[in-house]
Amino acid sequence: YHMTKLAKSPSKVNYKISNWQEYNESLIKRGKVSIWLSAKLLSIWRDIDVRKITVGEQKYPDAVIEFCLIIKYVYGLGFRQTQGFVQDILALHGCEDYCIPNYSTLSRRSKDLSVSYSEKLKNKKGLHLMVDSTGLKVYGEGEWKVKKHGVSKHRTWLKLHLCVDVNTQEIVAMSLTDNSVDDAKAAKNLLEPYRSNISSMRGDGAYDTFFFREAMGKDVKHIIPPPRNAVLKVGTKKVPIPDYLQQRNKAVQRIEEIGRSQWKKEVEYHQRSLVETSMFRYKVIFGEKATARIDKNQLTEAKIKCKIINVFTNIGMPKTIKILKN
Repeated sequence: YHMTKLAKSPSKVNYKISNWQEYNESLIKRGKVSIWLSAKLLSIWRDIDVRKITVGEQKYPDAVIEFCLIIKYVYGLGFRQTQGFVQDILALHGCEDYCIPNYSTLSRRSKDLSVSYSEKLKNKKGLHLMVDSTGLKVYGEGEWKVKKHGVSKHRTWLKLHLCVDVNTQEIVAMSLTDNSVDDAKAAKNLLEPYRSNISSMRGDGAYDTFFFREAMGKDVKHIIPPPRNAVLKVGTKKVPIPDYLQQRNKAVQRIEEIGRSQWKKEVEYHQRSLVETSMFRYKVIFGEKATARIDKNQLTEAKIKCKIINVFTNIGMPKTIKILKN
């Protein structure tokens, strides 16, 4: 067949990585077990009394269970393979006499495990955030069968809602909901308790709802595009325009003046694409499926995966520069 070379779009901007050597080292480091197995964790593990049995099984600290689950998701293992892998890791560290949680314990404890993936949203002021959601498959047919025979009732999806720091690309908040839950409603429940720590919020048109803007309040800069048919909200003396809608009115007016594309550049709306990058990283590293079947286990799985991504982010990220055309 004769192949015709397609011309590049004149508006396409090309980038290249400027810190390739540093980024390459960070990619190598991500495979190391040592970033998860600290001296503090080994100390906690060592103090477990091998003779102590609670309700028929050894009682393990949360840190030990979390470590085993991190190993499971980093290396894509099953519960049984995780047990064997951890046994060998400890043996290589001269800790072959340490207690190892078995696969059923890992599965059972993951249901109520408390996982901390970020404390930034609770403890830091002046955050510039962006929010979006993506779908995770739980169970059902593969893509080929769906294309061939259609979707059946057994095909189920979850929604993963991510809130990401614009400056560091750290995942600061997440939630897992049914696929029928509205994006703006999930984001409201996730972020409203911490709005005093937020300076700006970026989101696509799905978050242009009155209740989400009200939840963010007037002190948070709303970088959310109104729909193309949006009109100014007019108040009266008796019923003035709420504070949270004044930003929306200003956006509608500014878009009418300079156009939607220019408005997005002016308010730096396109930084919101970084949250899509975070969702892309999540699926590239872990796949687009939730392996757990129980709701609580699925939430623990998603939290641990977000924690892993945050650690990878802190180890090193690519820095890109725009390639100037001649």
